[in-house]
Amino acid sequence: MAVLRHLVERHLDEAIELAEAKGTSLSLHARLQLRAITRCGDPEQGFRWLRCHDCHVDRVVGLSCKTGVICPRCGGRWMASTAAHLVDHILPDETLRQWVITFPQPLPRLLAWRPELLQRVLACVATSIEHHLRKKTRHPTGKAGLVSFIQTFTGDLRLYVHLHVLVPEGLWFDADTPRFVRAGVPTQDDLRHVAEDLSKRIRKTATRWARTLDPDATGMPTLEALGRLGELREVMKVACSKKGTPARKRRWVARCDGLEVEASVKITANDTTGRERLARYAARPGLSMKRLSLREDGCVKIHLKRAWKNGTTAVVLRPEVFLLRLAALMLPAGVNRVRYHRIFAPASPGRSLVAPGGLEDKAKKRSRWIRWADLISRVFGRHVDTCPRCHQKMDDMGTLQGDGRAWDVLRWIERSGNLTRDGPDVSRA
Repeated sequence: MAVLRHLVERHLDEAIELAEAKGTSLSLHARLQLRAITRCGDPEQGFRWLRCHDCHVDRVVGLSCKTGVICPRCGGRWMASTAAHLVDHILPDETLRQWVITFPQPLPRLLAWRPELLQRVLACVATSIEHHLRKKTRHPTGKAGLVSFIQTFTGDLRLYVHLHVLVPEGLWFDADTPRFVRAGVPTQDDLRHVAEDLSKRIRKTATRWARTLDPDATGMPTLEALGRLGELREVMKVACSKKGTPARKRRWVARCDGLEVEASVKITANDTTGRERLARYAARPGLSMKRLSLREDGCVKIHLKRAWKNGTTAVVLRPEVFLLRLAALMLPAGVNRVRYHRIFAPASPGRSLVAPGGLEDKAKKRSRWIRWADLISRVFGRHVDTCPRCHQKMDDMGTLQGDGRAWDVLRWIERSGNLTRDGPDVSRA
């Protein structure tokens, strides 16, 4: 986190000037989110205070900035909390399959800039997958359950919107007492049919949406990026019109008009650990501090998770370019990165009937957020609210916010000589 704070403090103004020189500008939302990273986890800005009165041991935990995908610390906590919520309260104990949907350019950028188009594309994905499951089970009225994660990044932090969809492999019937009917394993022909159906639906949706736009309206970054409105209607045909060698065929992968559908990852029933691990992967933040380093010349080096086909293992960026890429990963304010469809939808009457907690969980009205101490214990197996000397539970002295009172109390605790800073960082989950 120290490297990221250093980059934001030293080079954010340069990134803003670079964006203006290119004819664009960072939104106020992006600027506030980037500046908030410099205060994330800093006890002098506020902290949670734990104290063992028997051993006189103090522990402080810095507050988060809640910036999500661009902050590894907050993004890691959100990732672990979301996965725990899904496993405990949403996903049933059935075979779970991950569908990864990637789109041809320029559709990914359109989805990042236009939430209304993103909503329509998500509906197309849910309809195509549910239609596939109905064919496999031969029940035209069954309801599927889907959880969609909107990912906006690639390994080198480029903006590329794609979807990770977690789907129980089957359908539910009977609204009063839902009964789950398992579907068979999808074949290569099934994936090809899903890709063709989804490509057709998205092409029609993008065409209808394009007709509603006003090309003469001001403040339209979408139209400026595309150059002309007509490209929207050909968005699904661009990739397949390019000449070249055909793509290598892979199992569990199907392509159609540049759109790719992958369904290779499956978690069997009764595998709670695997289900939570898969949910964490789908909800992971875009930036990992383990793969980020600062070179002597001031440039940022991003180590790739896997080497590219040309042998590239790392990407070097100027600090201002790195910050612009980081800011581009943020969706517009108010856009949720996790969507629930069909029987998992919040307003669905069958959601509480198929969830692991059932009606008892609905009656208790539990919050989807988990205490930070319980979350760290669940991820790392360590109890940070336990005294390291007597192993008794520490007392919660409260939360102090602001750089005034928090700073004074922190200095008083430091003078006592028994201060323990932060516990394990959830971003390493």
